[in-house]
Amino acid sequence: MSDFLGIHSIGKYLPKKTITIQDLSEEFDVEIETLHDKLGFKKKHVAIGGEEHPSQMAAAAANKALELANVAPDKIGFVLSVGVSRDYRGGFSLAQEVACLTGVENAMAADLTSGCVGSIYAMKMAPNYVAGKPFGLIVAAERWHETIQVHDRLPLGVLAHGDGAAAAVLGPGAGNHFGFFGITSNPELNGFIYIPGGGTVFPSSVYDDPSLFCRQRRFDCDISKVYQQGYISLYNNSAKQLNLAKSDVDYLLVNQGRTPFRAGIQKAVNPNAICPETYSECGHVGAADVFLTLEKLVQSKAQVSRGLLMASNVASYGLVEHIVEEMTIAVE
Repeated sequence: MSDFLGIHSIGKYLPKKTITIQDLSEEFDVEIETLHDKLGFKKKHVAIGGEEHPSQMAAAAANKALELANVAPDKIGFVLSVGVSRDYRGGFSLAQEVACLTGVENAMAADLTSGCVGSIYAMKMAPNYVAGKPFGLIVAAERWHETIQVHDRLPLGVLAHGDGAAAAVLGPGAGNHFGFFGITSNPELNGFIYIPGGGTVFPSSVYDDPSLFCRQRRFDCDISKVYQQGYISLYNNSAKQLNLAKSDVDYLLVNQGRTPFRAGIQKAVNPNAICPETYSECGHVGAADVFLTLEKLVQSKAQVSRGLLMASNVASYGLVEHIVEEMTIAVE
């Protein structure tokens, strides 16, 4: 059964408030032409108030996915939460909170702390947890604006991080399934961007700003080139193992949004592949990007049979082969 696990539905939650690239130009005193050249998105969503915390947005997306798939909470055997943002630090589990808010009981609930590549890792891990109940949930939620404090030590790309959530109901008999999984990594780059406060090195009790994100200075590299080379290396290694020709790939989903960056990866995989994006309208929503772009592909009604889903953080890259017998994924 687990060998044919696929996606039954995708739900999403995007906050109503939006910030445009013009707003960012004024707020951070950066020329709008620079932002267009470096970032290239039009707007992003921003969570506000006490009703759009990561667990709440994830639960809203999960409830929508359950509704679309016509799956009751008591049929869910696992909840895997991916992403960076958390309502609280320490012992708080976002996956457990989502289970509570969606009515899922007696299910394994776990958080993966692998950043933006987490959705791919969760799809790889999911078949191991299909036991006793037929379905599972993967949820991804980010509220970057309370997780990241923007300052002049950050890479400019952080301004493109947007808030929101996506969720997918997984199970057998979906009309699509996961095939080959590929992984590559640069573990020496772990912590390229990190939150110093709240760990044992900088305990929150003695650190005056535990939400601070900063770049570790010991790395001297072009981050864009590192990312692009990581994706291309992952594809080349995977294609070799799969005996995959470029023409075999109908579509490509990449959770990196800038047009030149995405175009470079698409050229390496298959220049003619469909390559949908949500970056221009949502910014970078972390691990949720894979499901948001897959939803957009489904909505386009494109005729596809084989695609690659790819995601990364700077230290690791993941790829999943997606086989589509019939595009029956339910979306709004």
